[in-house]
Amino acid sequence: FFFLTVLFSLSASQAVTSPDNNDFEIVDNLGNPEKWTIFAWNRSREGVEAGITKTNPASGKNAVFIKALDKGAAGFVSPFVSIPKEAGAVRVSFMIRKSASYGGNNPSVFVTFHKEKAYINRSKDFKIIFTGAEIWEKQETILLTDSFPGDVNGLKLNLTTSGKDGKGMLFYDSCLIEYAKDQQIFGMMEPIPFSLACLNTGAFLYSNMPAVFTIVKGNAPADMLQLKGRVYNSADKLIDEVSITRNELENRGWKYQPAENGYYEIEFEYILSTRDKPLRIMESYDVRSPRGNIKTFTTGRHAFARVIHPPSVKERSPLFGFSDQHEPEELCRLADALGFSFSRLHAIPWGSQFGRTNLAIEKSKGDYDFSKLDEHIALLRSFGFMIIGNVLYTPRWASPHPEDTKMYICVPGFAAYAPRRIEDFGDFIRAAAERYKQDIKIWELWNEPHLPGGSCFWLDTPENFAALLANGYTAVKSVQPDAEVLIGGLGGRRYLPFYKKLLSLGGGVYFDTLALHGAGSTPEEFFELDREFGIKPRPWMSSEHHSILINANESESLPSETELARKMILDFCTMIKYGVKRISVFCIRNIIEKESLQFAQKEGWFTQCAGLFRKNPRLEPRLAAVAVNIFINTLGKSVYEGEAAYASGQKICSFKKSDGRHLYILWSDGKTSGPDNALAVLFAPDTKIITMEGKACTLPLVVESNNLYYIDGGSALPLAADAGVLVSFKKKEILKYPVPAAHGISGQLFNETGKITAKNIIWITNNWISEIKNRPEDFNARWAIGASEKFFDIIIEVRDNTFVQSEKPGLYWRGDSVQIAFDTFGKEMPNDQVEFQVALTDEGPCIYKCLIPYIGGDLPSGWTPKNKNIQYGSAFIDIEQGSRIIYRIRIEHTELYPFAYNPDKPVRMSILVNNNNGNGRLGWIEWGAGIGKDKEIAKFGKIFWK
Repeated sequence: FFFLTVLFSLSASQAVTSPDNNDFEIVDNLGNPEKWTIFAWNRSREGVEAGITKTNPASGKNAVFIKALDKGAAGFVSPFVSIPKEAGAVRVSFMIRKSASYGGNNPSVFVTFHKEKAYINRSKDFKIIFTGAEIWEKQETILLTDSFPGDVNGLKLNLTTSGKDGKGMLFYDSCLIEYAKDQQIFGMMEPIPFSLACLNTGAFLYSNMPAVFTIVKGNAPADMLQLKGRVYNSADKLIDEVSITRNELENRGWKYQPAENGYYEIEFEYILSTRDKPLRIMESYDVRSPRGNIKTFTTGRHAFARVIHPPSVKERSPLFGFSDQHEPEELCRLADALGFSFSRLHAIPWGSQFGRTNLAIEKSKGDYDFSKLDEHIALLRSFGFMIIGNVLYTPRWASPHPEDTKMYICVPGFAAYAPRRIEDFGDFIRAAAERYKQDIKIWELWNEPHLPGGSCFWLDTPENFAALLANGYTAVKSVQPDAEVLIGGLGGRRYLPFYKKLLSLGGGVYFDTLALHGAGSTPEEFFELDREFGIKPRPWMSSEHHSILINANESESLPSETELARKMILDFCTMIKYGVKRISVFCIRNIIEKESLQFAQKEGWFTQCAGLFRKNPRLEPRLAAVAVNIFINTLGKSVYEGEAAYASGQKICSFKKSDGRHLYILWSDGKTSGPDNALAVLFAPDTKIITMEGKACTLPLVVESNNLYYIDGGSALPLAADAGVLVSFKKKEILKYPVPAAHGISGQLFNETGKITAKNIIWITNNWISEIKNRPEDFNARWAIGASEKFFDIIIEVRDNTFVQSEKPGLYWRGDSVQIAFDTFGKEMPNDQVEFQVALTDEGPCIYKCLIPYIGGDLPSGWTPKNKNIQYGSAFIDIEQGSRIIYRIRIEHTELYPFAYNPDKPVRMSILVNNNNGNGRLGWIEWGAGIGKDKEIAKFGKIFWK
């Protein structure tokens, strides 16, 4: 076994290993390597043959063997190896050998990440490269600790074999884990005399094009003998190697012609006559945070893709376009290569372009400079793109707050308000519409307006946005009566309260198309609000589609590129099912790379990775770019037909093509397996099947759980128009919520002095969710509710031997207390809850109102504003020392405004009980789950009345 001595400081030139690295030489009394564990995955431990062998070990006396398996995976798990905080890189190396008969299985080596020896559900797989059988081969991988999830402080190494119907043996030896302060110690960053890049823009190729990599910086060393490129597919499997001489590199470059469509990565290394070992070409790039801190990231991979050549713009699907932030020509060329048909120009910068105020078009009242915009629109026209003009940002001279120059994420404050003189917006719109009426027939007015504090693009009131929208709409129509006007894109369900307020102000008649942003957005809840206000729902589009967007604050657990690409395609299918008019993908190129998000998060930097192509260290495709190209150009102008789900976990949706044939999209939410029996009718000998990367499949098909399959042709399947297969991601999440239900009584529970008077109390004891680590045995609760025409009575009995409450108003949740929340509209709409904190303070019992829905206009009577103790209610709290805390809480219905009590309908609510035993808040238990982790009304429970 191996053991690493942890040192508290590392020098810049030091790699730390155990002084006594004796591999598998120490054996326990069972004859197995000491402190290693034999473990099995997706199978029982029984039947696994593994242990010590002395058969031709690579070094020392002992190696380990694992006999190939009939199913699942099994192998050796190392003891925990701690990694100090100051370590910047970890090198894992081992020797591996396979027997001549080894087959049906594959070697699988990976590390698992641990915090204080506790597994945190993350791992990192290693590539295994064999050159033959019956020979020991060294494998080596270097991990940068910046890529470790969370607060990892150690690793375990797993040496396994996996597969089914296996034969032969697998052997491991010479395992070693080393760590160092800097990756340079491991030779990763030796000065590279030259850099390579693909000649094709964005390394995006069509079927008749080879990938050609040439020297773009420096020169090949005079003593270089050979350049080797190893080619991997999207599953990180080595599929080819190509070696060329120095002369060939300089004269024609390194070339590779992929045999089929798909996403590929290459590792380059070169061999010198003066060196025994090849040198791997590594590249680095720096990321600077707004604080000025710099982090260096290193990669040894180049990506390229082979994709479908799209038809002319006129022949493409009109559904797909891109969000265009005045992109340069090379990115517009890539948008064209993807198959997009339109540009959503984000933005036509009335007073700024994000933070670049020098790009403002109207420098002062009536002083227009359209020159930069003219150039970009001419560029878009040259590709044939249809253009949507997104008008945005108030100039400083027109703003009611010209003094506000603070950057709100990416927008200067002054630009996020309606102008003092609302007509200034209409005047600019008329000028722009007149100038570009031949080029722009669709106008999007503003971007992500929300209630105050809800969006960096809009810091103003909904009343002022209603006025802005009306003024802009009227201005567009005065110049272009047939133009289409979009409301500034709304970011999904979170924007429903704003939209409801806008409709109440009459703003619903001042746009032709509803624009939504985000991932998994569907319009049903917005349309429901339209109907409530007597407005016929209009068409909708996704003017910023965010399926692969990851914010820096979401960087703890990053999805794989395969997961992101698959999610994006299923999101496209869902939106098409719900009648989307257009989808504008955000965006072509990353703002920041996925691997640098954790650095951004630690720096407190709000940024995001959302592009189809990498920006650093060079412009190259991500897997999602390939998936988008294949989907758009395979779908063409087909229309959604139906869907079905099968017991196997496989799902399918169908699109009807213009020639009457069917295009089926098949995927599995279960295990990898053959197609469900119900799908057999699809697979005729001439059926064409490709993966989401465009790779051709042969029969019999294996449906992999991480892929998608396009099936062109075949007989018609029995499908439903809506089988619950394609729904928004948020709706899927909501459908999974375990919403509890219980009964309350009609009538009061106690009198004005707090004395319990009800004889038929229904105690609610089940469905509590615990969010307490090491929950005290003495902590539990039950509760009951009664309703009269005027108020709710709630009794909560908490079993708790220790009472602690010394917090300030609004922070009562840190001590022993309860929280109560109601859905004021009963429609699971975000931010429509009212929430109270109830606590026994030094001044006595109080009911503190901490959250309310947005309320505009006249305030109701019998109502207390937010962040105050309520006036229309009362609380009685008894402490039975060493036993119980009993809360009796009365809240008048008016405090829940705009709630309206109806005894024939259930009330949606949550109850949360906080616990503090004197050492800070331990956690909570919750009935309804919509308060503690996130403010999610869809998790609230239902109370029916008896």
